[in-house]
Amino acid sequence: MRPTATRETLGVSRGRRSGQRPRRALSTGSYQIGKHEVTISQYTAFLNAGAASDPFGLYDISMGLQENTRGITQSGPSGSYSYAVIGSSGDKPITFGR
Repeated sequence: MRPTATRETLGVSRGRRSGQRPRRALSTGSYQIGKHEVTISQYTAFLNAGAASDPFGLYDISMGLQENTRGITQSGPSGSYSYAVIGSSGDKPITFGR
């Protein structure tokens, strides 16, 4: 079963603010985005609740290495993965993107 979470979201429609210019052309439809940032501690709890084998790739090794996401480690074998916050980074927002 894929882990799910209920989060308050906001709708984002196509378009941009007056005076803004895109850095590159990108076409997207409307989508939902989280209203509040997700902290490293919150995402770690989410991983521990549903990614013991991580078949959907919710964790990436760089989450423990990259500057903006440094703060989550994975340990144990697949099927028994556990995740932990590194140091005092738990209150920082997670901004991982592939």
